Amino acid sequence: MWYFMLIGLVAYSGQPVSSYCPIQMTPPTAVVEFGKPFSANCSSLSNQMEKMGWETTLGTTSNKDNYVSLQINSVTEWDFAPQCYINMHDGEQCSEDYPITVYKLPDQILISQSSSGPMRSGQTYRIQCDLVNVAPVRNLSVNWYLGDKLVSTETFDKSDPNPKSVSKSSFLDLKVQSNDNGALLQCEAELNFGSVVLPSTFKDRYELVVLYPPTFSDPANETLEIPIGDEMILNCTAAGNPSPKYSWQFPQQANNQQKGDQHVFSSSFQHPGTYTCTASNSEGSSKKFFTVTEAQGDRTTFGVLIGGGVLLGCLLGAAGLYFVKPDGSFALS
Repeated sequence: MWYFMLIGLVAYSGQPVSSYCPIQMTPPTAVVEFGKPFSANCSSLSNQMEKMGWETTLGTTSNKDNYVSLQINSVTEWDFAPQCYINMHDGEQCSEDYPITVYKLPDQILISQSSSGPMRSGQTYRIQCDLVNVAPVRNLSVNWYLGDKLVSTETFDKSDPNPKSVSKSSFLDLKVQSNDNGALLQCEAELNFGSVVLPSTFKDRYELVVLYPPTFSDPANETLEIPIGDEMILNCTAAGNPSPKYSWQFPQQANNQQKGDQHVFSSSFQHPGTYTCTASNSEGSSKKFFTVTEAQGDRTTFGVLIGGGVLLGCLLGAAGLYFVKPDGSFALS
């Protein structure tokens, strides 16, 4: 079968079929932005060359001593495919397609949330990134960043033959947590041509707004010892979105104190017991317990004072026996 196909090709062309064409192109390949200038040279590797040139729909050509030059002011064709040909002294002609890829970075990148309304901690949401007018799609990658961390990369059909610019959308399913509130989600387009990687000059940033119930930093509950009469400061600050509101419950004997709605309660300590703070918002509520006890005095210091007093009394008693006369008068001798 292959024999008959070879005979048919020879009969059609009148010449033997050769897979090698003795030409060299400089640069060997090209990646060119749509609308930008471009140039390439084609030279012969054979001393049997009679004539050579470019077959092209764009630009101008010029012949030099040992090569032919192609000059294009603006590449305006997506499927641009110039050919360099060579004619030999024996009448044989061969040609090579110049491997050129025309690309275009997106005109615009836009991030949007598929569902309306605020996000809630622990739930998954679909985020959409629209890329407007980008080519070729087979070389396109979309990178998603949460803060500085790469969280996802999407590529498209690498066998897509369409060289023209199109608009594409990338989707990210993101499960949000409370610490994602205020974080920046970024979408970046990238054209990858192997050794050549072209990041888009455009990015879009989307600030996440995540609703979550109040949470306390460690320790969640506190135990304090405070001397009676000293200032008592109870810090009930909680993180939450929306911002939490606060309410307090005091020990029964302290019910006459003003409860207030502040996150830090300050008062002169009078009543030991458990002080309870509740932080609440639209997403839920959390409680923090402060167990406050009366601080005991320093018994070591008390003992030193008592001991010193006893010793001083003994010394005074001994001095009285030695220096005081029977009649009650005082004498040093």
